[in-house]
Amino acid sequence: MTVPNKGPAARGRQSVVLPDPAKDKLLFEAIRSAEVAEYVRRHGGVNRVGQVS
Repeated sequence: MTVPNKGPAARGRQSVVLPDPAKDKLLFEAIRSAEVAEYVRRHGGVNRVGQVS
């Protein structure tokens, strides 16, 4: 699973991924409360890149 983000960006010459604080908060709360399965059911668990094997 990938932490929700706003996508790639550049900071100077560095490539970075910008976090999405509002969506991150939902995931981190699910982790804290041991409700990750429910989070995935509601919000999905696949990103645009696909699965890592």
